[in-house]
Amino acid sequence: MKKKTFPFGIWLVFETVAVILWLALDNIFYFYNFSYIGTCLFFGIAFYLKKKKYARSIVQFELLPVK
Repeated sequence: MKKKTFPFGIWLVFETVAVILWLALDNIFYFYNFSYIGTCLFFGIAFYLKKKKYARSIVQFELLPVK
């Protein structure tokens, strides 16, 4: 059960920060940015805990900087 709650807890922390910053600073960018990062980390941690072969590569690809 703990393996399922840890990724969700990380995602929940990022979503909470996203909503707080969005409402406090009145800038929707914070909501999109923190939601995206939290979702990527959620999937990365979940895949890693399930021992998926390419979990690390998937997260690195998701978080590549766009130029």
